[in-house]
Amino acid sequence: MKRTKIAALIAAIIVLTTTFVAPSVAWMMDKTEAVVNTFTYGDITIKLTETDTGLDGDDDPKTNLYEMIVGQTIEKDPKVTVLKGSEKSWLMVRLEKQNEFDKYLEYTIADGWTQLEDKDGKAVEGVYFRIVEKAEDDVVFGVIKDDTVNLRAEITKESLRDMVDLPKLNVTAYAVQYEKIDTAINAWEIINPADVEIVIE
Repeated sequence: MKRTKIAALIAAIIVLTTTFVAPSVAWMMDKTEAVVNTFTYGDITIKLTETDTGLDGDDDPKTNLYEMIVGQTIEKDPKVTVLKGSEKSWLMVRLEKQNEFDKYLEYTIADGWTQLEDKDGKAVEGVYFRIVEKAEDDVVFGVIKDDTVNLRAEITKESLRDMVDLPKLNVTAYAVQYEKIDTAINAWEIINPADVEIVIE
């Protein structure tokens, strides 16, 4: 009889043990929405414009013809525009003279431009620079002071008639980022003679 009770008690304990269910654990959790980071790029865009004189009949201001008349000034108005949204940059212009330009004509560079010098302090002929801050709006810079080129005082009608080739003045504008480029001559070495984005209108 005792054995039967003991066996029943063991069976009951086994039943209780095997049918016991442990309580679930409720972990405290939360989740955020993903933060999407999009990386865009900075840019620099410039354009070089000039009034068309109409004298060559091609309707192209990039190939202007000018009349040299003793005692008169010649209007020449190249302008560089740094377009809105452009990053801080080194802005440069190069004025290349051809066919004895200095013998017959003269001009002064517009205010705000600095003559570029090489690493030995020697002037880089015809190259000028300025630093332009990040452009919140279009910014326009004249290249030639008062937009005029003058015949030299000693030039006469006779000397003009004796001219073999017509003088030429080519103007080109360049821009390169200011960030990580510490000097103007380093900037020039980067962009010359590489092409940069220049829109001519």
